Amino acid sequence: MGRKLQVSTALEGTVRRAGNRLRVTAQLINVADGYHLWSQRFDRELKDVFDVQDELARAIVGMLSVKLPGEQPRGLVKRYTANPQAHELCMKGRYYFCKFTREGFQKCIECFEKARMEDPGCAPAYAGLAATYCGLAIFGWARPREAMPRAKQAALEALAIGPTDAAAHSALALIRHWYEWDWAGAEGEYRRAIELSPGDPMYRAHYAELLAYLGRHEESIEQASRAVSLDPVSLEAHRMLSLTLFYARRYEEAADQCRRALELEPNFYPIHTILALVCGAQGRYQEARRAAEQARFLAPGEPLCEGVLGWALGAAGERAQATAILDEVMKRRREAYFPASMVSLIYLGLGDLDAACLWAETAFEERDPLLLSFAVSPAADPLLSDSRFRGLLRKIGLGD
Repeated sequence: MGRKLQVSTALEGTVRRAGNRLRVTAQLINVADGYHLWSQRFDRELKDVFDVQDELARAIVGMLSVKLPGEQPRGLVKRYTANPQAHELCMKGRYYFCKFTREGFQKCIECFEKARMEDPGCAPAYAGLAATYCGLAIFGWARPREAMPRAKQAALEALAIGPTDAAAHSALALIRHWYEWDWAGAEGEYRRAIELSPGDPMYRAHYAELLAYLGRHEESIEQASRAVSLDPVSLEAHRMLSLTLFYARRYEEAADQCRRALELEPNFYPIHTILALVCGAQGRYQEARRAAEQARFLAPGEPLCEGVLGWALGAAGERAQATAILDEVMKRRREAYFPASMVSLIYLGLGDLDAACLWAETAFEERDPLLLSFAVSPAADPLLSDSRFRGLLRKIGLGD
């Protein structure tokens, strides 16, 4: 079983807004007995949102008796914009990013573009744009060779504005990781982002996936576990812990972690796709099919859902239904972009290894980010017997 996380205190609170007025209430609670260690209410103008963050941080640090080394900094919350509207738009963009849907990514772009218009010197707005363009390519909604160069331009602009902005380093890490396949460069940028913002679970979660692809599974699980401990309600952190456990072939722990994540949010479709892959790897094909069908129901048309369902149906012996999905995605490829890796995954479910290898090679040529998972996913294990696929992994830098 996976390591259980011990949380001694929890911070709860609410944020209410009425016009330009902001009310923040916060309570620090002892998890063991529910006792309120501290509580406070802050009534401020919206323009004072950064001061409220500083006050909250200082009050909690003081309550927990944390001693900060050296001189006490002026602000415990780093400010990369003094514009409250730009700040709020960046927060909205980050919220929509974690939906992991095409519509969510489009809203991200709108939010970050507006934030950049509000404050051209807002580094997180550029970093958010970079991460979003990466997301469009990673999840199969944009051609990588079109989206990723735009992502890199935005990431470099973010770093030029804010060299110590953790989000900017993380965005560049995503590009090094998912598009340039520069493993040392990606690791360096992820580690820099974590160094600059050690309490942000997103950077550790993304770093965990890189470590998994490099075959460093224990380190990967450790980073994903720390991400969950930093934010126990972060769906992205739970997703990554589920995925890294799956890649490490720790199937029962991965399935348990998927179920814990679904207790937080039953409609979070990426977890259903991971659960489908886990069940399939265990030979529980009907359960895999049900999980994949649920994912597709929640997010119809998402490339990941189509690929995993086609794979699960083929693995379950439902060849006619798997072939029908394959026909649909091939039609989509003729009309617009659809990731070749997901076509390859469906052929894997159907047991056609020659076609699966050919489509993996197409994914390589298209710089399809989802191809990277084939290096460690048990679903792609049958391809390891093919010398063409092993050679492809070596070209990526993930071969033995």
